[in-house]
Amino acid sequence: MKKNVKKGLSALLIATMAFALTACGDDSQPAAADSGSAAATEAPATEAPATEEPATEAPAAEDTGSGDVADDDSFNGFYLSGGEYILIGTSLVVDEKNDDGTYFVQNVSDDGMLTVYQQGGISLPDENTPEEEYALNLATGLSETGANDDARIKPSNEYSETMTYPVYVASFTSGSNEDTRQWWVYITFSDSGVYLYGINTPADADPDAGAIADEVFPGLWMAGGE
Repeated sequence: MKKNVKKGLSALLIATMAFALTACGDDSQPAAADSGSAAATEAPATEAPATEEPATEAPAAEDTGSGDVADDDSFNGFYLSGGEYILIGTSLVVDEKNDDGTYFVQNVSDDGMLTVYQQGGISLPDENTPEEEYALNLATGLSETGANDDARIKPSNEYSETMTYPVYVASFTSGSNEDTRQWWVYITFSDSGVYLYGINTPADADPDAGAIADEVFPGLWMAGGE
């Protein structure tokens, strides 16, 4: 009887140990599977794509104009051309261009040593007014302070031949003492009106208005028109 009890206890002990070992093996297996699953499902870290800033252009500089009448495409009138190069380095202070073909443009150098006047489309004189007198009045009218008593005018056969219209050249001074200014003005009479190109410098400037006029006036010509 005792032998049977011992055998029964031994069998029970062996079965219990076997069951325990089986349970331990089952616990370890899922743990390994869970670890592998976690590693497999973990998303790799990614960086957000850099956003490219849109390219921007610097604002265009405002074009204030040179004072050359030819620069204005909307102006369809006639004008005196050929003296544009002396406007380099000057500032445009008056710019009036009208639909009727009249214009008045004034440029001044930064140091105030040179002033250039362009005016045109002025009505022709009536039959009772001599061209020479009319031209001198227009020339001296460019000066806001008027002309001194030395104003004179003469026709230019050379310029008239080039222009194919009558041309006069006026010269005078304005102001006094250190404020004396020297003026030289080119005036031509065409079928469409009277046109002026005036140069003004201090009387003691170097070069003075007379020297600049000698350089510019021979190259003037009539341009424009529809």
